[in-house]
This record gives sequence, structure tokens and C-alpha cells, in this order.
Amino acid sequence: MSEMIKEMPPSVPARDEAACDEIDGEAKDDTACTEEAAANKEVNEHNLGKFKNPQELLRAYGELEKEFTRRSQRLKELEKATQPVNTQEQWKSAVDKFFNEIPSAKPFAKDMAG
Repeated sequence: MSEMIKEMPPSVPARDEAACDEIDGEAKDDTACTEEAAANKEVNEHNLGKFKNPQELLRAYGELEKEFTRRSQRLKELEKATQPVNTQEQWKSAVDKFFNEIPSAKPFAKDMAG
């Protein structure tokens, strides 16, 4: 997990000293670079929302992903268990099985159908 944190790019990339010396073909002084770095830091801190640091955000995201997976799997199980009989052949097979298991229901077949 710590490898992922190191790989996470900041939302506003900070510029290094060499890149800060000349931006868009214009030379910049140290004050401009310092102000730019401070602005980048402020934007990055703001993007974390309620989280104090990127590690906390990453941990929370991992927990959220686990919970989402658990709920998705549970929903899939429930959908599978409550899945209606779809095809006409499956329906006919289910009806035939019902009447074979409960022969006393056969006289009421027309009432059940309509």
C-alpha cells in the first residue's frame, strides 16, 4: 500500500528548482518559485478533503472498496436466488414438476392459469 502512496501524483504537480527557474520561456526569481510551491501545497492539502494526509485517504479508499465489493457480491447472490423463471421451457418444466409433486392441484390448473 505504501508503494501506491509514493506513486500517487499530486493534483497540481509541483515544479522542481530547475523547472521553476524558467517557465514558459521566461526567467523567474526565487520568490515566484516559493509562492508557486506554497500555492501548490495549499491546493494539494485542500484536495484531501477531510483526510489529514494521503495515507489516510488511501486507507479509507481501500476500506470503501472492500465494502463495495462485499455488498456487490451479496447483491449478486440475492439476485441469483430471486431470479424468476425466464424461458417458456423453464416455466413449463417448473409447472410440470409442481403438478407431479402435488397431483391434487391438477384439477385446479385452469383456475391457477387464469
